[in-house]
Amino acid sequence: MKINHHDLGLLNEHEVSELTGFNLATLTRLRACGLGIPYYMVGSTVWYFKEDVINYIKARIKSTSDQYPDGRDHFSVHADEELERVLYEE
Repeated sequence: MKINHHDLGLLNEHEVSELTGFNLATLTRLRACGLGIPYYMVGSTVWYFKEDVINYIKARIKSTSDQYPDGRDHFSVHADEELERVLYEE
């Protein structure tokens, strides 16, 4: 049985680019400046933990005044659902 990076909860920079909307050059620049999503290097390959990417995205969700009774706004709920769909769809 072969284990791939998704089995370990890892995303490569191309996958992170697709999820965040940042192009590869922006991700590279953020890493060089010590900003952005925490990352890990194995040799010359850049890896991100899926949970770190999710937390980064969730921390930047802008809320509206329309909220559900539990305090979450409509946008955040739909963004959470979309994020789960994209990240866990194989």
